[in-house]
Amino acid sequence: MTVIALDAMGGDHAPRVPVRAAVRFTQLTPATVILVGDESEVRGELSRLSHDPKRVQVRHCAGRFTMGD
Repeated sequence: MTVIALDAMGGDHAPRVPVRAAVRFTQLTPATVILVGDESEVRGELSRLSHDPKRVQVRHCAGRFTMGD
């Protein structure tokens, strides 16, 4: 089984774009994706999408790096 961890808070339109990409990826492959980031924000995006919660998982991470770091 392939498991991929993805920074859900990275990028210009995060977490919307990484979450949608992760859900789509799991629809096209047998892989599992672990989304790492602010749990409430990530789950908010996931609530708008039809997904398998066994294959799209969330791991909370409170810390963030900004462009200035």
